[in-house]
Amino acid sequence: MVDHIEDECLNCHEALSGGYCHQCGQRNIGSRLTLNVFMQGFANALSELDSKLWQTIIGLTKNPGRIALKYVEGSRASYINPVRYFFVMFAVYLAVAVLTGAHDSFVESAVQIDGTPETAQDKKILTFMEGLRETLRGKLNLISFISLPLIAFFLRYQYFRAKRNYPEVLSFVCFYMGHAYFLSIFLVLAQYVYGSYDQMFRNILFYILFIFSAHVFFEMRWWMTIVSSILSVFIYMAVSGLVASAFTVLSIFNII
Repeated sequence: MVDHIEDECLNCHEALSGGYCHQCGQRNIGSRLTLNVFMQGFANALSELDSKLWQTIIGLTKNPGRIALKYVEGSRASYINPVRYFFVMFAVYLAVAVLTGAHDSFVESAVQIDGTPETAQDKKILTFMEGLRETLRGKLNLISFISLPLIAFFLRYQYFRAKRNYPEVLSFVCFYMGHAYFLSIFLVLAQYVYGSYDQMFRNILFYILFIFSAHVFFEMRWWMTIVSSILSVFIYMAVSGLVASAFTVLSIFNII
């Protein structure tokens, strides 16, 4: 039930001639937001998100490169925005990894510290390695968010023959990384049940998914995709490592 039917849109101030504004599409619900209208809007938002989410998940599972390609070519209404998809999936993955203990296990395997420092240089290295561990343990979300646009920047020029611009490559990277983390959720849960964590399996998953995604999105032959994907892996590792190192140095000097 509406509070009062307005003569003009309260969003863009255009004259109204029906239940919706012809200019911006906002529904004419009056000047007061009632509980009924609020709950309807909440239900509609959940329904829309649920529909788009599952359609995006199913599409990316069947053919990740095809969904990214369809999205950048204009078919966007049926899928979640790639940046939002990445944020949602990464957040769920990180929560599962932390709760199961997989996150700590991965951090320790990624940054291995052995031996006792004997020289001043060894102590500096040890301090940095310990700081790097803490950075990965507490700031992995920031590292991933900052690394993503940088990785897309380098991939844009690595696959320049595909003639994809930066926003298109960034959309591809977000879809790919988001779905890689989505699939990693099940991998982490399976390893939790088994009682052992091995980051190698996640790395293999990321690599295989990238090959299938890049093959379709960049429209490359299989052998070329496999070879170029090796360089893409090094770019991913280098960018992520540099960002993590930068955070570590800033933390050591108490800048952040």
